[in-house]
Amino acid sequence: MKSKTEKAKPSIKAHYVEILVLPKEEYFKGLNDLFEQAHKGELKPQPRQIIVSSIDDLNSILTPERVKILKTIRDLSPQSISELADLLGRDRRNVIHDLMYLKGLGFVDIKDEKKDKKAKKPTVDYDAVHVTIPISSDSVVLA
Repeated sequence: MKSKTEKAKPSIKAHYVEILVLPKEEYFKGLNDLFEQAHKGELKPQPRQIIVSSIDDLNSILTPERVKILKTIRDLSPQSISELADLLGRDRRNVIHDLMYLKGLGFVDIKDEKKDKKAKKPTVDYDAVHVTIPISSDSVVLA
């Protein structure tokens, strides 16, 4: 039994973001297929997935600083971007730049705080980022 001073750990959610690394040919074929489906009005809902064409692209998205941002938001729930920057020991402008990038990719949500309209609370609603690197073209399924 937990004492009153012990913080209850949040339960692990099943939500996650997947990053799929595909060779360039398959990457572009997948994009063409999606565009064709969209043009025909047959586009199916897509999984929460980011597709990149190389490990280098993956490394440029999930830099060590950006992974630390995700972990800090998930573990410590900062109430504002300024608090997040303080927790990370980083310049606020640099943190904002990384947050906007991560938000654009769907890794982070930023909510207006009701108490302080100027405060923006970064949130992460998943517990893991899964990276899939197919080693055979047979294992790749898009859309």
